Amino acid sequence: MEEKTRTRADVQVTIEDILWERLPEPPHTPETKKEKCILVYQHVYDSYQGAGQSVYT
Repeated sequence: MEEKTRTRADVQVTIEDILWERLPEPPHTPETKKEKCILVYQHVYDSYQGAGQSVYT
């Protein structure tokens, strides 16, 4: 279970790093960037069940 938690945290940090670096200000504020991070993470979490499985295959 601990490994899953660590993996989820790594995914979340990676998403945040990419979005904070690439979303331009303006129009994105720190608040909208946080919202986007949450949405992208939720999409990834909902779409990929692990072990290489995805809703897209």
